[in-house]
Amino acid sequence: MKNFKIYFILICTVILLCSCMGVRPGSRKGASSLYESFYAGEEGMQYFIKPLEFKDNNKNKLLVDFTFRYKKEIKDSVIVNISVISENLIREFNALKITTKDNIVSADTLNFFLSQIHNEDITSRFTTNIFLGDIVDIFESSDWVINIDTNYIKSEFYPTNKTKKIIKRLNQNLFILFRH
Repeated sequence: MKNFKIYFILICTVILLCSCMGVRPGSRKGASSLYESFYAGEEGMQYFIKPLEFKDNNKNKLLVDFTFRYKKEIKDSVIVNISVISENLIREFNALKITTKDNIVSADTLNFFLSQIHNEDITSRFTTNIFLGDIVDIFESSDWVINIDTNYIKSEFYPTNKTKKIIKRLNQNLFILFRH
């Protein structure tokens, strides 16, 4: 009887702990956690591509992530979030241009929405919208060059080797689905 009580308490504790863990319903991690997707009802699927890392020659970093919805056809825009990590606080972003060997995507209106200090670097975050068809096209190549023009930095950023591999995998596992 004593063993029964111990087992009963142990089982109840395990059940309680398991039921307390949070789960985000309907979410699915794709292509080895490079992106997340979930069903967005009448609007199809929503996708979030985790930040891709780029570097310039002056030790500045640029992180870019993408959020978009897709259902049957390309008709919407992508929310593109850009984080510039540098020694300077950046509040004005004049232009963004992403170039591959076959495509150029640009944005002139980037909205500032956040700045943070981490160690000695300042992260300045901006957001813009770019047509989904243009984003699908740039993922055909992993050799991106991102040009930025801000109040402190005018520079070219290049993908890290890891980012190049991620772009190729995203093209093979996700963006290929959106090409007609």
